[in-house]
Amino acid sequence: MTPGRNATIYLVLSAMGAVFITLIAWLGFSESGSTTFNDKLIVGGAFVASCLFGISLALRPGWTRRSSRARGHAHIADKRERSGRRMTGHHPDCEEFDGHVMEFMGRTVCSGCTGLALGSIVAIIFTISYIALQVDVDAWILFVLLIVGIVLVALSLADIILSLGKAGLHNRINIFLVIGFFLVVVSVHQLTGSAAFGLIAIIISFLWLDTRIQLSSKRHRDICLACDQSCKTY
Repeated sequence: MTPGRNATIYLVLSAMGAVFITLIAWLGFSESGSTTFNDKLIVGGAFVASCLFGISLALRPGWTRRSSRARGHAHIADKRERSGRRMTGHHPDCEEFDGHVMEFMGRTVCSGCTGLALGSIVAIIFTISYIALQVDVDAWILFVLLIVGIVLVALSLADIILSLGKAGLHNRINIFLVIGFFLVVVSVHQLTGSAAFGLIAIIISFLWLDTRIQLSSKRHRDICLACDQSCKTY
């Protein structure tokens, strides 16, 4: 399957996921949708674990070497060695990729991955606060937060497709992507009062993140193919 077709399929699945999660919140809405502390621990704990896993991948993309995607990274490394291109922030040291890296704490890093890591840290803080605090929020506010979360996810995907901004904006958009995941998970959990639906929202968030990764891979490949230089890292 070609990267372009693969990315298109992921986009369709992500759109279906957004519709599905909205229907869950709407049809599963419970007037007495109060959540127990144990349910908040289950959903919040699963989300925090997901964020920690995401941080590890953002900081060290190749540590899961046994996965097919990791083998893909190894294949890219082989191509890099043949092309002679040095990698900075796990992107080729090429002006075409200047908008994909940024300076952070004296190092050149991937703006997207750094944004995801920072967003995950913020989301973990929000999640711990959500578990610890008991706050009653009107249903209409929760529905608004759900829509805001989905919009933040859509904005992140649009950033990859349309190349909306440079490294700084790209970084901030990815921070808000993870915050969007948090808003979706918490609003669905609170609206339905069901830990199971909250966990489903986390699974849908993984689909959205994987879609972003697929779109990013396609974007990298398109940049290399459009370049007239002989070195092809992707």
